[in-house]
Amino acid sequence: MITNLFVGLFITLIWLIPVLIVVAIIIGLIFLIKTRLISKTFKIIIIAIILLCVFIMLYNYKNETIDNLYIEMKEMVDNKSLIGLSEEEVIQLLGEPRHKYTDRENKKNYTYSAGKIFKEWFWGICYSTKYYQLEMEFDESGKVEYVYITEST
Repeated sequence: MITNLFVGLFITLIWLIPVLIVVAIIIGLIFLIKTRLISKTFKIIIIAIILLCVFIMLYNYKNETIDNLYIEMKEMVDNKSLIGLSEEEVIQLLGEPRHKYTDRENKKNYTYSAGKIFKEWFWGICYSTKYYQLEMEFDESGKVEYVYITEST
C-alpha cells in the first residue's frame, strides 16, 4: 500500500518537473520584461537566447526503448540469415507465424511480430509506440526468398 503511494507520488513528480521548469522560465521572462534596469535590446537578446535554449533542450530530449524482439528480428533481416530456409526451418526457428497467406503471384507469405519501439519526449508527457512485423515470402520451392520489416498499421 505504501509502495503504491510512493510510486504514484514519483509519477506525479515526474509530470511536475517540466511544468515547474516552464513556469519558472515564464516568471523569469515576465520579470525580465518588466524590469527597467536592462536596455530593450539586451532584453530581446536574453529572451531569444533563453527561448532558443529551451527549444533545443525540449527538442533533443528523447528516450527511445527498443525491445529485444525487434533487435533480434532486425539482425536476422540485416544478416539475411533467413533467406534460403525452408518453411519447416522457419517455423522451427521462429515458431508458428501470426499470419499465413498466399499473394497474387501464388507465393506463400508468413508474418511474424517483430517487436516495438517506444519513444518518449518531455519526461514522459508525450510518447508513441510503433509496432513492427516481419514479412517473408517463399519461392516456388518453399524456400524464403524475401524478408523485410514493416511498421504494423
